[in-house]
Amino acid sequence: MAQLDPAGDDSQWHQWMSHAENAAVASGLARGLVSGLMGALGELQENVCQHSGHPETGLVAYAAVNGTFEFVVADAGVGVLASLRENLEFAQIADSGDALRVAVSDGASRHGSASGRGYGIGQLFRALAHDSAELRFRSGDHVLRLWGDAPSLSGQYEVAQKAQLDGLIITVRCTSRRRGET
Repeated sequence: MAQLDPAGDDSQWHQWMSHAENAAVASGLARGLVSGLMGALGELQENVCQHSGHPETGLVAYAAVNGTFEFVVADAGVGVLASLRENLEFAQIADSGDALRVAVSDGASRHGSASGRGYGIGQLFRALAHDSAELRFRSGDHVLRLWGDAPSLSGQYEVAQKAQLDGLIITVRCTSRRRGET
């Protein structure tokens, strides 16, 4: 587990990422998948610092057990809805469920779609393009869950209302195909 450092001590972060990468490979995930996941994980932790409004609350953790690798990126910040609504382009978003749908689409960012930002979650989807996984995004009073092979909004997903929660929690769980084949 790593507490995010808003001051940016990159050496500790890179050491932590190296441990997470080694654990994912040791758990049985293919190196290509792990490389994509680590890139996405880096983007997601940067999002905590850039968008949450409370980067000091950021937390990143992973677990690797018996062919399964899971990571969590969480913060107790302003949440996805409030962050997106900082830009007039997204002022009409009705609730946290709609905000989560927008946030997982390429190019969505509180900086606006013309900013060239908002591709971190898309990187996660591209990393999982040929693999089975479950992704869970929880912010405000909603959760967005995607699962299956190549999880995305064009595949299997559900949005559900939940109790209010500050910030954003992203959970990603991948299982080695080798484990599923035996």
